[in-house]
Amino acid sequence: MPVYEFVCASCGGVTLDLAPVGTGSVRCKCGAEARRVPSLFSAKIPAWMSDDAIAVRAKHREWLNSPQAKKMDLQRCPGDDG
Repeated sequence: MPVYEFVCASCGGVTLDLAPVGTGSVRCKCGAEARRVPSLFSAKIPAWMSDDAIAVRAKHREWLNSPQAKKMDLQRCPGDDG
């Protein structure tokens, strides 16, 4: 089950809760309905997936295929399939 963030319209309370996929609302501690909202907790992207990291790896692969790198007889890192 994923972790969702819920905000109560009545008391303004915010909770993180494990809930089945597609759950739109849960009951808050005050008894009112708490609606699911986009959560930074679940939307955090790992650093290796960021646009900057992808661009750096692409430039590195491009450089490895350059004539200068071939003169240096460099080898690719293990696991670098690009």
